[in-house]
Amino acid sequence: NSFCTLLASRMPPAAKSVTFEGAAKKPKPKEKDKKDRKDGDDGSEEEEENETLKAIQDLAKRLRTGRRRTRVKIDLQWDNILRTRNEHLLCFSMIGLAASVALSYYKWAERCWVLEEGGPCDPQFATNPNATLTIATVSNTEAQMPVTWFFIILGQAIVTFSTLVCVRVLWQLYSLHLTERRRAWSGLDEIDLINDEGGTGSRQEVFEQSYKFWMSSLKWSFLLEFLVHIFHPIIILEISGPGWETVYEVSQSFIFLRLYLVLRVLYINSRVYEYREEIVSSNRELRETGYEVSMTSAFKIVFYKNPSIVVLAMTASAIAVLGFWMFVTERDNNEAFESLWDCYWFVWVSISTIGYGDMSAITTTGRIIVLFIAVCSLFITTVFAGIVTNLLSPTREQRLVSSYLATKEAQANYSNAAARVIVAAFDERKRNRESPKGLGTRRSPLMYAAIKEFRKHRLAFRESLGAAADPVMDTKLMDSLFHASELNAELEKQWQEINEAEEALLQAVAWVKASVKEAATRTT
Repeated sequence: NSFCTLLASRMPPAAKSVTFEGAAKKPKPKEKDKKDRKDGDDGSEEEEENETLKAIQDLAKRLRTGRRRTRVKIDLQWDNILRTRNEHLLCFSMIGLAASVALSYYKWAERCWVLEEGGPCDPQFATNPNATLTIATVSNTEAQMPVTWFFIILGQAIVTFSTLVCVRVLWQLYSLHLTERRRAWSGLDEIDLINDEGGTGSRQEVFEQSYKFWMSSLKWSFLLEFLVHIFHPIIILEISGPGWETVYEVSQSFIFLRLYLVLRVLYINSRVYEYREEIVSSNRELRETGYEVSMTSAFKIVFYKNPSIVVLAMTASAIAVLGFWMFVTERDNNEAFESLWDCYWFVWVSISTIGYGDMSAITTTGRIIVLFIAVCSLFITTVFAGIVTNLLSPTREQRLVSSYLATKEAQANYSNAAARVIVAAFDERKRNRESPKGLGTRRSPLMYAAIKEFRKHRLAFRESLGAAADPVMDTKLMDSLFHASELNAELEKQWQEINEAEEALLQAVAWVKASVKEAATRTT
């Protein structure tokens, strides 16, 4: 109450006469009430203040309890606006990423040998011990130098301009998210703000105060995405000093984090996102638990439908990104990583095996990337093994076919074993007839073996007839049969005890009858 009173005291006078839609709707005054107010009813002002205070209390409760989870009908036009903003953000982010990759590779391709004391660039200086390999500072000829620097500056301008545009689009996108949250919290819409009676701006103030950006969880996601986009490679860092070269290399790798936008755009254009409201509304359990369709659930659905395609896409993306990271961090200090294709080969070998040892990282940043490659290798290998196991596991139809073939095979073995028993019995009878008396009383080992094999195949044939063509169901059936046999044994034991008790009872009754008869005889 003290919190609500303090909140009411800090509200401006114009906001105290506001009708808080969705919190406490003020009923329309009747004609009699209007007449009473015109007559100067003193209780009307007090009643209005109480209703305003109640509306403020409801608003404070909503602010303290968290987000309101009311299901509203999805605005398709609003979804299209959000989808367009995300696509614009992805487009400009990929332009900056492509320009950064092209600029990095172009600078490396235009490197040349220069003497330590300075001078022009000459490929013949490669054999001179006093020469150094300079990257993107001079060109092979003095006439080509302006062209080289023109493309370098152009690439840097594209990267920086796309970054600034991404920040602008990102702010517009979060402004839309903020408006969406305010619509849900205040119960007001843009039409209500336009039709604000009296022009006092009270509804606009309530709309803005219902959900504040810097007091919500939106600020953290915005700051995270802002850092991902604003931290981009700047060519000045490379020539600023030894320490700034590492920062420039990290920024060249850091710009690849913008690829998360690909997953977001794929998600908002998926059928799962399009029919998210119908999915929840058609299932009572989902409605009761307050389930909301997310990017994780959509990714799982796509993964279970097309596991092979998802794993191949993940592997190709990991090789492309991690290979370029190794190329950027190791090319200056490691001759084995001077080629981009060699870096791709190193990443592929590291993911598929433990590495041959012919190439290894020597810089600190490169070794950190190798650790990340090892983690990706474990993840991809585990997922791939699960997919292969799932693909190799038989379907229900295949299990039915296998069960039918197993039954036919068991039946054939059963018939052959029965035939061998008949043949062994015929041979035994013939041998007994031809042998002297007293020598044909024992069965031959062939007869014993035939009977034993016949019993084994008969049991296998019976089991094949009762199998469910499913390992899990077979286990459950065997357990149920085992429990049934135990129950039968227990019932038989109890039945035996009942019979014994019944016999004892009959004996007692017979003894009582005999005693009564004997007593009657003595009395007579």
